[in-house]
Amino acid sequence: MELLQLRYFAEVARLGSYTRAAEALHVSQPSLSQTVRRLEKEIGTEFFWKDGRKIRLTEGGRTFYARVVNILRDLDEAAYQAGGHKENLQGNINIGTYMSIEPLLECLRLFAEENPDVTFTIHQINSLGREEHSFLDVLLCYDHSDLLGFNEVVRLDTVAGEYVLPADHPAPGESGRYTLMELKDDYFVTLIWEDGTYEEVFNDFHHGGISIKARYRTNSSLVKKEILEAGLAVGVSNQMLTSTFRNTGRYFVTARLPEEHEVGIMLVWRDTDTLSPAACAFKRFTLERLRPVPLTGEEQAKLRKGSHAL
Repeated sequence: MELLQLRYFAEVARLGSYTRAAEALHVSQPSLSQTVRRLEKEIGTEFFWKDGRKIRLTEGGRTFYARVVNILRDLDEAAYQAGGHKENLQGNINIGTYMSIEPLLECLRLFAEENPDVTFTIHQINSLGREEHSFLDVLLCYDHSDLLGFNEVVRLDTVAGEYVLPADHPAPGESGRYTLMELKDDYFVTLIWEDGTYEEVFNDFHHGGISIKARYRTNSSLVKKEILEAGLAVGVSNQMLTSTFRNTGRYFVTARLPEEHEVGIMLVWRDTDTLSPAACAFKRFTLERLRPVPLTGEEQAKLRKGSHAL
């Protein structure tokens, strides 16, 4: 039994695919399959069975995998502490995001400099089916996003809300800010969550007794951005999303909305036991450098219960 065989087996088990594992390990699929089959022959059991296009662990495979991931993690932790991780760490890290990757850019740059053999694949969640999320290692999202069953949640920052309006829209009054009454005759585009609620600003309209023409509603932040870019509506978005409209000549962004329109930026990790050694190292790296604020158990439970899919 060789360490390489264990790493190959663990990656196939983690990703549920020989193809994805081969891509993550930068090896050919035939070579990966042969290595895993040799390990199966040596152990005397089959690790996987086919379920349509996917492969799943057998009972023996699950038992073996549970022990192997602990062994590999201990070995990599020992190498990390000894200072050998910079040369030895390999693999691919899958990041899912609903938003701009900007909050992680500096960490990605620094980690890649220290670990040149590690690659990153960044997936826009809006382009994935829900059944395809299982291979992701970490999720970058807003505090109202669907957490996809991920478990460990930390808050990186908060982002203010801003109005986005066409450049030829009548200017605001002396205050330099718009009131909801001044915008009530505009067509709005808003995100709608799974439970049927709208973005926070629509609650403000409702509580203020203001009737508005909410012509466009979508469950995709990408679609909302496209509608705004096309000049079909005005909207309220967080500061990161609206930054793409600045200096385009077509739209302008007003002053920030009140603090109640701020949203949290979250980093959410899958269970450590299911992360690859490279993903575990990246997790340590981000927590050391970003110093995020861990949520309490009560906050995490509330967030998971109230999360919505974009």
